[in-house]
Amino acid sequence: MSKRVKVHLQHQEAFDSTAPVVATFRNGPPPLNQRKDLAFEVFENPTKKQRLVVASSDKVAYQGANFGYLGSSHDYANYAVGVYDKKTKEVRLCNVNQIYVMQQAIKNLSENVDDNRGEDKSFMEKRRDLVEVFGSKKSKRIQKNREENIVDLENISGAASVAQTLQKKISDAKRKLEEERAQDGSYSKEAAALAATRNALLPPCDIDAPTPDRVYDLTKFMDSTVMDSLTIMAEEIIQTLQTTSVAEYAASLNLAALPTRLMLSLPAPYDVNKMCLIVYVAYMIDFYNSHFPIRKSAAVFSEEKGIPLVIV
Repeated sequence: MSKRVKVHLQHQEAFDSTAPVVATFRNGPPPLNQRKDLAFEVFENPTKKQRLVVASSDKVAYQGANFGYLGSSHDYANYAVGVYDKKTKEVRLCNVNQIYVMQQAIKNLSENVDDNRGEDKSFMEKRRDLVEVFGSKKSKRIQKNREENIVDLENISGAASVAQTLQKKISDAKRKLEEERAQDGSYSKEAAALAATRNALLPPCDIDAPTPDRVYDLTKFMDSTVMDSLTIMAEEIIQTLQTTSVAEYAASLNLAALPTRLMLSLPAPYDVNKMCLIVYVAYMIDFYNSHFPIRKSAAVFSEEKGIPLVIV
């Protein structure tokens, strides 16, 4: 049986001022053969009641503090430590305000770090470098959209004169349209309002098309830049579907039911032009569900949804 020793436990407020420093090592305590080489130091600012505990050896240093991110503001426990005196066989009980969590650091680590080669680069250039090295396809596409949105002031030096010319052409077109409506006996305000509503809600379409596939002809009302952007996205989807099923791809992007069904109906190998149409339909559904452009600007919507700005 273990020997029982009777001790008396006592506490006085004076003990707290001489309480020992209690620390724990986040990465585990140092090996036994290295503990004797550790030198502990305590730096204190009495005015701010801040204390910094440092333990160091030849290769490793540890640091703990009672302020900043190392402080005990996140700790909701109270601690006490007992110091046993073998001579008097008494335990001196002390309140401990904080257990110092010692963070490990390697000495002279900064000597092995290369010079900051991006110090002279702009924020946009630094972000582009990070995206090119670590970014996904989606983040690279978003970064490309950001760079395309940058306006070069040298290329718009004549913007004021161009704006005046366009405004004059718009005024001439409105005046000509009013003259034609005055001479057209079949014109009515109700029909004009219906056409304006349809054009506001739907992209240009042929409502008299004989078959559904001829309602929208993308090549007639989209320039080559928009078609190129749709083609790039379609090729990315086709490449992804070579290793992933349509169902998994649609679920990962939370794709709407209509474009998902259209993708499932396409035979393999996939046709790029038909995939462009599906991408366009998916974008139109996103526009409708987001109430665009009522709530968000084109640039914000483009970056949030990952849709090229030229399409938005």
